[in-house]
Amino acid sequence: MKPRSLLVASTLCGVLSMSVTSYAQSSSATTDEIARSHMENGGRYYQLGRYADAAREFQAAYELSQRPELLFNLGRALENAGRDREAFDAYERFEAAGSPGIDPATLRSRIEALRARLPRAAAPVAPTVTLRPPTPVTPTPPPRVERPAASRSLALPITLLSAGGALLLTGLALGLTVSSTYSDLEGRCSGRVCDPALQGDADAASTRAVVGDVLGGVGLAAIAAGVVVLLLPRSSSDARAPRVGFACTGSGCAGRVALSF
Repeated sequence: MKPRSLLVASTLCGVLSMSVTSYAQSSSATTDEIARSHMENGGRYYQLGRYADAAREFQAAYELSQRPELLFNLGRALENAGRDREAFDAYERFEAAGSPGIDPATLRSRIEALRARLPRAAAPVAPTVTLRPPTPVTPTPPPRVERPAASRSLALPITLLSAGGALLLTGLALGLTVSSTYSDLEGRCSGRVCDPALQGDADAASTRAVVGDVLGGVGLAAIAAGVVVLLLPRSSSDARAPRVGFACTGSGCAGRVALSF
């Protein structure tokens, strides 16, 4: 065994023997017995090199008995376990308690040696703050609202064109029948004299001619109105339906389409 180990063992045994003597004089037998058990276990663990277990047992014994001698045992176990900071604290507490049984100069040198091994806390470095110019903010233009184009119904112009076409065709058909009747009457009359029995056919042909003219005129007017409404650009806000009017007299028929702009 190395001389240093012999010194540690002899010192530890001396402290342990003093602790045992003190325990024998304690008034609380139960607490002392438990503390003594922890102390003895700590000594065995220390001899076996199980320093962390020894430190745990010495700490338990000190908490029960508050004997300052156990702080030295605790410091030695912690130092050998590599827990320098905890060992340093245990030695300082032992020194503050008067370091019974240990030379104060020897204890102080041990404390200073541990202090030299402890890592020095580095001063906190303030983080570098980089000031950057503010980023210019370009205002966002307001969104453009596209107004939907006014929809225009095609029902009116289609109706006018369809009705006008039907009326025009009907008027043309009547005109053809009237023309055929007049041709037949001219063939059956000699000169300007006709059989009175043919007067009814002549009157019927004349009536059909008037009706055909009326229907043809109305049809043309309706077609014209439908074309104008279809081609004229208008908005839904001011769109107005054209006003269509028809009139027939003894001399003929006429139509009128009134538009608003």
